[in-house]
Amino acid sequence: MWETWMGPNGEELETVCIVTTTASRTLRPIHDRMPVIVPPEAFDLWLDASVVDALTAAALIAPAPDDLLEAHPVSTAV
Repeated sequence: MWETWMGPNGEELETVCIVTTTASRTLRPIHDRMPVIVPPEAFDLWLDASVVDALTAAALIAPAPDDLLEAHPVSTAV
């Protein structure tokens, strides 16, 4: 989610929010939280508040399926 708004001094600010949830089993060894990944078939539900109620949208805030992501070791320089 993002928004552009006018700051107190008239400057235009772009802000962003990353919605997180508990980590999937795949990512849990790395961190206890992960970004919410809304599946493509639920984009309309997530983005259009006029067609979905808050409880239905909130149900999409869940860990990604365990087989969706892969974790690979990388250097600490990353």
